[in-house]
Amino acid sequence: MTKRMEGALGSGFSFRNYWATGFKKVIDQIEKSEYKKWKSN
Repeated sequence: MTKRMEGALGSGFSFRNYWATGFKKVIDQIEKSEYKKWKSN
């Protein structure tokens, strides 16, 4: 099961925080809506 997802990059005080914001947004989106859709299929 694969799906391309994108999370907007945020602002941060370091290189790590800059990229971590995008990952967090994708994970939050999966938790809110995508997981329920995937589980029902």
